[in-house]
Amino acid sequence: GLAVKVISGDDPVTVSRVALRAGIEGAEHFVDCTRVTAEQLQEIHARLTANQKARADIAAKAEEISLLEDEKHKLENLRNLSNNDITHHNERKTQINTEITLLSGDEMERIKGELLTAEANVKAAEESVVNANKASIEAEEKLAEMKAAVTSGKDFIAETEQKIAGTNA
Repeated sequence: GLAVKVISGDDPVTVSRVALRAGIEGAEHFVDCTRVTAEQLQEIHARLTANQKARADIAAKAEEISLLEDEKHKLENLRNLSNNDITHHNERKTQINTEITLLSGDEMERIKGELLTAEANVKAAEESVVNANKASIEAEEKLAEMKAAVTSGKDFIAETEQKIAGTNA
């Protein structure tokens, strides 16, 4: 399922009430983030610093990357199954063609029908492979975008922490 998280720099009670009105599950549970670490963040986040928001965003993106990688693996498995289907259906088509040459009459008509079905199955399996390939490419592109966003967020956090350290020195 999809987890909805609210991240805000506003008053936590106000944010919680708005989230409740919006129908967000668990909105009554919030954390005032003025004194918490990124690891302590829960469902509703309020009074976040820019650094905390960036960390929460990176955590969400990392979770999305994990889901996309799972989806990519499922698509690759589907592609492999579809390729196996194509091989199987082509083998069956060859077998039926061989049987047709040896038979005549009603039996030949029945086998011709089976051949047409096998050809239709091959086409359907080929379309499935094409669709799985397209979906896999889209998932890989989205994954690359998400990884770039996480890297950018990590860079932002590092720069912010360096500035904070320089200010506190």
